[in-house]
Amino acid sequence: MTTLNHRFSIAQSTSPMGAYLPSHTSVPVFAKKTLRIVYLKIITAIFAVIFFHPVAAGEQVPFGDKVSANIVNYHRHTPQIATSGKLLAGAVEEIQKHGFKTVLDMRTPKEGTEEEGELVKAAGIQYLNIPVTKAWPEPDVFARFKSVIENQKNHPILIHCASANRVGMMWSAYRIEAGIDRKLAILEGQTIGMKSSREKQLIENVGAK
Repeated sequence: MTTLNHRFSIAQSTSPMGAYLPSHTSVPVFAKKTLRIVYLKIITAIFAVIFFHPVAAGEQVPFGDKVSANIVNYHRHTPQIATSGKLLAGAVEEIQKHGFKTVLDMRTPKEGTEEEGELVKAAGIQYLNIPVTKAWPEPDVFARFKSVIENQKNHPILIHCASANRVGMMWSAYRIEAGIDRKLAILEGQTIGMKSSREKQLIENVGAK
């Protein structure tokens, strides 16, 4: 198995809340799952505070209940970062209304990136494309992903692909290399939309056990 250490040039800063329930705990399984979700929410909040400066409410990405089904599988991950699947008709106008500055599209050209790019740019929003194919991404793809999402000039940002599967995988890999507990990083990716096929790919290449 390979490692992504050379793919991300970032400090390995373990989250202060990087705890998870040990396997020997005697609490019921449903309680373990509930507590893991609580841990995830706490760590996500801490991540937002550590990596991003506080922003005014009007500059934050909307919660899911404020977004229509035109933005498929939408998820507000931090106050400045949201993820989703495909953008349907009317989605670009909605993104503009919510004040997004950047759309990062993880799809390939044959999936309609050129057309979407024109629509997004016409709405006055920055459009960036980092294609992710079925194969495991090359080092430069991870480097570009990191650079884009950590650049506050791009915020608020919406990261999307066709279903949020690729986005979830990229996010989990990024978080693991940032020092976040692997189980929680994978849970974050699953919450975004990472499916079993991409999770398997992640584990094979990052060793996310």
